[in-house]
Amino acid sequence: MAYKIKNDIGSIELNRRVIENVCGRTVDTFGGQLIVSDPRGRLKKNPIQSAVFEDGFVRGRYNGELLDIELYLIIQFGISMKNIATKLVSALREDIPSATGIDVGVVTIVFVGTLADKLTRRSIEFKYERPS
Repeated sequence: MAYKIKNDIGSIELNRRVIENVCGRTVDTFGGQLIVSDPRGRLKKNPIQSAVFEDGFVRGRYNGELLDIELYLIIQFGISMKNIATKLVSALREDIPSATGIDVGVVTIVFVGTLADKLTRRSIEFKYERPS
């Protein structure tokens, strides 16, 4: 994924790594409650390492005006998926436009597992449309 975008800020090139970096920084603010994953629910290289250095946990699609994002995450057992998803979406809707100049459209968060002593596979999806 690589897009060249012109807007009132100027011309920028938006690629997968930029989106992963911004999303990784946002995930890191949750202090270990979320771990990035691939779509199949495999833990990344080092789950304790910062999400900024991981790849493959975000899918982005630019539709000409808005950036649609899909994140694959593993959540620590005992944490409310809905509450953390709502907070994460709110943070992404602030962080991505400030870093890229592009507004966020649909944000889909897929919890592919919960982690306690061992990983339990899940496939729970939260989809947040852009507020009107």
